[in-house]
Amino acid sequence: MRFPHLGFAAAAWTAAFVVAYLLIIRSQAGTPAWWFVALLAAAAGLLLAPLRGRAARPALIGAAVVLGLCSMLGILSIGIFLVPAVVAAAFAAATTVAPTLPDQVQHPRERHSPR
Repeated sequence: MRFPHLGFAAAAWTAAFVVAYLLIIRSQAGTPAWWFVALLAAAAGLLLAPLRGRAARPALIGAAVVLGLCSMLGILSIGIFLVPAVVAAAFAAATTVAPTLPDQVQHPRERHSPR
């Protein structure tokens, strides 16, 4: 991954968004939508998966999709504040280089030898 800090930054932004969401709902004496919080927690987990050595690109794409969905669901209230996390996750996914499989790696002597 070219920009490993972007996934972490998007996860931190998402965590701050969850805290702000819970504080806003509590200040209005309401009950938070726990399914929404669970979706955001899942997205944050996906953003941190590449840091644990998991498949980076699928996790970052999944996180961008989930965050985009959450942003659209909350667009009439505070969902717009998720857009930076969506952009960071999408950019990190787009700049992630897919690992080469071991059977696709050629020995240096085999690269130039005629077959």
